[in-house]
Amino acid sequence: MTRSPWEPPPITPPGQAAQPAPPVFAPPAIPAQPPSPGPAPPLVGNARNPNLLIAAFSVGAFVVGIITGVAASPAPRVDTAAAEAAEAGLAARQADLDAKEASLDSRAGELDARSAGLLEREEAVAAAEAEAARAAAEAEAAAKAAEEAAAAEAAAAAEAEAKAKADAQAPAAQTQATQAPAAPATQAPAATYYRNCDAARAAGAAPVRRGDPGYGAHLDRDDDGVGCE
Repeated sequence: MTRSPWEPPPITPPGQAAQPAPPVFAPPAIPAQPPSPGPAPPLVGNARNPNLLIAAFSVGAFVVGIITGVAASPAPRVDTAAAEAAEAGLAARQADLDAKEASLDSRAGELDARSAGLLEREEAVAAAEAEAARAAAEAEAAAKAAEEAAAAEAAAAAEAEAKAKADAQAPAAQTQATQAPAAPATQAPAATYYRNCDAARAAGAAPVRRGDPGYGAHLDRDDDGVGCE
């Protein structure tokens, strides 16, 4: 089988031995014509120029060779096994990528769950701290109120004790006041008499106490039982 010189070489599939290329068709050479001595005589009837016939035949044979070579050249065969292997490899890679994506999604879900748990714990700790601070403030306020109540109670007790002492001392003072006028009955004999405190001091008797010789009410101005103090 002949092949045109303009026809590309056949494609050999991978893994198949290369086939020998068909021979290249070459058009027959046109012999050179000697120069014509003059104008050719006109053709009469069915006569034709032999050079034109040879050129037409050559072109026709060349075209037929091209058509025959194209039609007879085997179509390139595709290696289905290699294509299937490549497709299987791509499918395996896609499955691997899908598995990795699913694993990443699972890890992201776990991280989200942990974040939510940590947030809940932080909120619980904050609430517990706030409750502890409130309880501490209430306890401090209660202790302060108790201290103030104890101080007020102590002040009231001291005031009551002071009032009780005053009330207990009041009858004794009143008794002394009522008993004081009866003292002149125990005055010294009339033989000892001091006109005033100067006389008592001059006699060396000052201070003159109630019951001493020469004591008199005119010497005890404040009536406390001691004259010429």
